[in-house]
Amino acid sequence: MFDANQRDPSQAIDDAAHAERALSSYYAAVAQEYGSEQAVKAAQDWIEELQKSCLERRIDWRSVTIAAARRLAHRTVQIEGLRSCAEQCASERKNNAKAQTW
Repeated sequence: MFDANQRDPSQAIDDAAHAERALSSYYAAVAQEYGSEQAVKAAQDWIEELQKSCLERRIDWRSVTIAAARRLAHRTVQIEGLRSCAEQCASERKNNAKAQTW
């Protein structure tokens, strides 16, 4: 993940430690708010965003987390939209069934 050829060893060690702390914090926050299933997906997103930023000389940790959070938000909005649509359809079916019994 960290290219030793582009970073001095002490910087690579610092980056790895920072990545571990940042990912752990992000995972815990997502798990608390959205559950472990979304936290696993969010962690995968975070790692992918980190890999993209490793091409740069200095990693912008805030940008990594923001990009991963954007992906999480997009995914949860889609899930909530599907859930809302399913609930609306179920409600309409229930109302139609009641109307037919009258």
